[in-house]
Amino acid sequence: MPRRSSKKAEYQARADEAIRAQLANRKALVGAIGTAEEKYDQQQEAVAEAQRVLDERAAEVADAYNKALDGGWTAAELKDLGITRPEAKPSKSPKTSASKSASTGDPSGDPGTDNHNGADNHVASSESTTEPAHQ
Repeated sequence: MPRRSSKKAEYQARADEAIRAQLANRKALVGAIGTAEEKYDQQQEAVAEAQRVLDERAAEVADAYNKALDGGWTAAELKDLGITRPEAKPSKSPKTSASKSASTGDPSGDPGTDNHNGADNHVASSESTTEPAHQ
């Protein structure tokens, strides 16, 4: 007659298998959280980089708008062409005194005598004269 195991041992063996399966499933669930967080972190980095590039492009638009103002266009003329004042701030790249004096016709090269108050002020100064402030 084959030896019969006790029901206690049989039930405990089944319980051990069930517990191992549950732990494996729970472990996999925690691993899925880690995988999802890694993907999220990578996407967050990509978004931050894309935002940085977008901010650079917006500053380029503001710089180009200011150059148009420096070149003799008025905000009203640009608006008539369908070009709206950019919301972005111009880049903070410094201009040399020589390039400012050449563009303004000021032989002294003194940026303080610039009739345009500097390219960095065009977007901000045109705000009050061309469009009401957005609230």
